[in-house]
Amino acid sequence: MHSYDEDLTQQVMDHLLHRLRLDSPPLGRLGDHQELTLALKDAIGRAPQSPADVLRTYTDSLEPTVVSCDHPAFLAFIPGAPTKAAALFDMVLSASSLHGVSWLEASGAVAAENQVLRLFADLAGLPAAAGGCFVSGGSAGNLSALVVARDTGRHRRGLDERAPVRIAVSDQVHSSVGNTLRILGVEPLVVPTSDHRLTGEALR
Repeated sequence: MHSYDEDLTQQVMDHLLHRLRLDSPPLGRLGDHQELTLALKDAIGRAPQSPADVLRTYTDSLEPTVVSCDHPAFLAFIPGAPTKAAALFDMVLSASSLHGVSWLEASGAVAAENQVLRLFADLAGLPAAAGGCFVSGGSAGNLSALVVARDTGRHRRGLDERAPVRIAVSDQVHSSVGNTLRILGVEPLVVPTSDHRLTGEALR
């Protein structure tokens, strides 16, 4: 696992260079279940697979059936930073095997994260004590925020940590919020909206 393979490295780097040099990456297509089942047949077995064969399975059969979020026509959502520079630095971070969970394991990464968080907090007009951490996306962000909202609400009202609470959401709320509330065991208070807007009057 810790041995360096020059041939495999070159194959991977060639693929990465090809991908990064594309002016516009392929958008991708919906995969056919039978086609993918056949492509992955015997991919995992008792004997190891050749790295070249594994890479070929990915490039020929898997990659074309994955939507490229860096394609100019992909406007649905942004699960990552789809720029050429971000992809390059993702490779640096991946090769460094960083685990940025705390100051003990990754003080440099945490210091850089805190600097960006401070910038965002200042731009949003938040106080000097504001802080936080980055998460993988909106769904994880909603989970984190609603846990804080639930626990803060209970604390401010002097409630037991198991006291039932409800969280007001609009009838336009993102599906990830509903999933989060189910995970937290919290009932939603669904508020009807007018013109897709949640208003204080409707909440009252």
